[in-house]
Amino acid sequence: MIVLWFSLRVDLKYSTQAFNQFWINEMAKKVKKIIVLTMYEGDYKLEANVKVYSVGKEKGYSKLRRFFIFYKLLFKSLKEHKVDVVFSHMMPLFVAMAGLVLKIKKIPVFLWYCHGSVTLKLRLALLFSKKVFTCSDQGLNIKTKKKKVIGHGIDLNNFTTSSNIRKTNLIIYVGRISPVKNVHILIEVMNILVHKKKMKEIKLVLIGKPMRMKKDQDYFLKLKMEVKQKNLVDMVIFIGSKSQKELVQYYQRAKIMLHLSDTRSLDKVILEAMACGCIPVSSNDSFQQLFGDKFPHLVISKDPAEVATRIQMLNSMDTEQLSKIRTHFSHEIKNHYTLDRLIRIISHHFIDTDENM
Repeated sequence: MIVLWFSLRVDLKYSTQAFNQFWINEMAKKVKKIIVLTMYEGDYKLEANVKVYSVGKEKGYSKLRRFFIFYKLLFKSLKEHKVDVVFSHMMPLFVAMAGLVLKIKKIPVFLWYCHGSVTLKLRLALLFSKKVFTCSDQGLNIKTKKKKVIGHGIDLNNFTTSSNIRKTNLIIYVGRISPVKNVHILIEVMNILVHKKKMKEIKLVLIGKPMRMKKDQDYFLKLKMEVKQKNLVDMVIFIGSKSQKELVQYYQRAKIMLHLSDTRSLDKVILEAMACGCIPVSSNDSFQQLFGDKFPHLVISKDPAEVATRIQMLNSMDTEQLSKIRTHFSHEIKNHYTLDRLIRIISHHFIDTDENM
């Protein structure tokens, strides 16, 4: 089987997208060849039967130029290879653009989409897709029979606990620096913990950077000014994006990961943290549905005072109590969210389609 794979970014150095390569490599074990068409090509280590083509965003090409390059690469791929199936990972744009061509050629399209937003390109992509895989009920906010909830795929060869001593005073945030991620609330939480609750040793490390959009850049500058004004420079540290290897090390060292994103779908970073023994404290709707009954103290609102109280409570727990939480989350990941399981489910749908054609 030959798979044409649409990807937003292929780049090991970009922590929030590096996991794509593990998906591709795992699928490469099950198929003859994978041809990846991506928006952005960076560093990667892929199996020998994987070929990557980029439309050139990493080269600074304009949108118009990338538009024509996409179609050039699409037709080249379809001409040189007998493509059996298309899989699009968080790239409804490419599906919307290629959908009519693929429909004429009777090549089935499978889309992976896990985000709370519903866009025009997503609706167009849905028209051309045979099935849409998603991580949770909230991962695809469109009613359709094509929707299939299959969870996330965490590579347990990379995301694992460590025997190193965990720093009990370390809190991390992982994600873009953007208003929708509510990073400003995290800073207010730290203000309460440090200045009102006198937890002087506690530290918050923010892993991620703003996008180039002016609103995100302005938000980032405002956050840094706020940190200075609240006298939190030594306690709130912006470290930018990190490679996946570095990110795992932070998951392994930190006690708590704070997550207040407005995205309703199950965020992958929550599961990554759980796999590494870092306890998530989140306002995420999907997290609440999955774990709220058993661990209500880990589900929070966006009220800074409440968040600060929950962190203080976690800090007061003894080793045995924390160990029980980590053990439960570890079992959840191993039983329901492994990469092997996810790719096996997706590939079975590919095979069923191929046999029925």
